[in-house]
Amino acid sequence: MPPAKYYVRSFFKQGKIKIFIVTLLMLCAGLTLIFSKFVAPNIQSLSSRSNPIRDITVIANSNQIKSTTQSLLKSNFRNIDLISMDRIDESNQFYSSVRISSGGIETLIDLINTTYVLFGHNTSFFIPSSFPKLPNKPQVIGYMFETCNRGKYTLNLPNSLGANVLTKDAFKRFIQFYTETLHSDYDDNEAFQIFADLHTLRLLKLPCGKLPPLPKWEDIEPVDEPRNPVKPWGDMELIPEVWLIKDLI
Repeated sequence: MPPAKYYVRSFFKQGKIKIFIVTLLMLCAGLTLIFSKFVAPNIQSLSSRSNPIRDITVIANSNQIKSTTQSLLKSNFRNIDLISMDRIDESNQFYSSVRISSGGIETLIDLINTTYVLFGHNTSFFIPSSFPKLPNKPQVIGYMFETCNRGKYTLNLPNSLGANVLTKDAFKRFIQFYTETLHSDYDDNEAFQIFADLHTLRLLKLPCGKLPPLPKWEDIEPVDEPRNPVKPWGDMELIPEVWLIKDLI
C-alpha cells in the first residue's frame, strides 16, 4: 500500500486542494450570511426581551387577589411579595410573602423591598415571561399590562394604577404628590392619572402575542388613548421634589 504522503502529493497534483479551499470558503461565507441574517437578530431580540425584573411586590386588595394571581401564573418572576390593605388569606402559598398594611397608601413604601411594584386589577391581564428593559429615561416609569397593542410598542399615558408595573421610585414620588399636593382629595386612580398628566410620564405598552424586536426608543410612538375623566384640578404647578423633567419624549 502506498504511503500516506503519496495520497497527499496526488491530491495537490490533481488540483483538488483548490476545489477544497474554494468549497470551504463558500461554506464559511454561507454560514456567515445565515448567522448575520437569521441567528444574530434572534439573539439580540432575546437579549432585549429577557425579563429585567426578577423580584416584584404586588399591591392588591381582597377582590383583586384571584384575578391578579391568575395573571401571574405564567410570569417569570423569581420572588413575588404580596401587600394588601384589607383582610386576605395570609397563608397563600403562591407568594413569597404576604403582608397586610393597616395604614393608608402613604405607608406602603416602607413595606416594599423590591425595585418594581405591580398593582392588582379586578380582571385578569397578561404578563409575558419576558419583555424589554425600560430605557434610562425619567419619563418612562413602568409597564402597562391591562391591554396590549397589535404588533407594536407604544408609550402610553396611564389611565389608572391597576395592572401596571411601576418602579418603586416612581411610586414613592406619586405618593408624595398624592399626599402633599393633592392632599388625598382624589381616589388613587384619579390621583395617578393627574400625576402622570402633569409630569408627562409614560408606561411601555407591549404588542400582543410574540414580541417583535424592540425598536429605538425615539421611534416608539407616544399614544394618548381615551381615558377616564377626573375631577377638575386647575392649573397645578410642578414641584421640584416630585419630578424634574425638561424634555418630552
